[in-house]
Amino acid sequence: MSERLGSEGYGGWEMDTAGLDKDSVVYSFGIGHDASWDEMMIRRFGCAVQAFDMTPSSIEWIASQTLPPQFKFHPYGLCHYDGEAPFHLRKKPQWPAAEASMYIYPEGEVRMLPVKTLRTIMKEFGHTAPSTC
Repeated sequence: MSERLGSEGYGGWEMDTAGLDKDSVVYSFGIGHDASWDEMMIRRFGCAVQAFDMTPSSIEWIASQTLPPQFKFHPYGLCHYDGEAPFHLRKKPQWPAAEASMYIYPEGEVRMLPVKTLRTIMKEFGHTAPSTC
């Protein structure tokens, strides 16, 4: 069953929700300044959400929010290696959050930000990939 979860614009996604329940493993990368999708996943399915964002403005925004205890925030991003990666930080006046981009928008201040591979993240949480998709 396909439905939209989260806000109408910036933080929402159309997705297939069939089979989701309280035991579903949910990773959310790139929170920015909108956790509406994450909060809706928690309310609708009762699952925990592991949320990730290494952008300094996002980390600051998350710290100022009152989010459900099932929302677990991690201040690092996803990459093809573990360590730090160079990100261009850019902020436009009409955007609610600064954007961190490795290659897409090579403009703005460059900062080394923490990153991990999906394999490392899954291992840290004791998660395994499903045998079928």
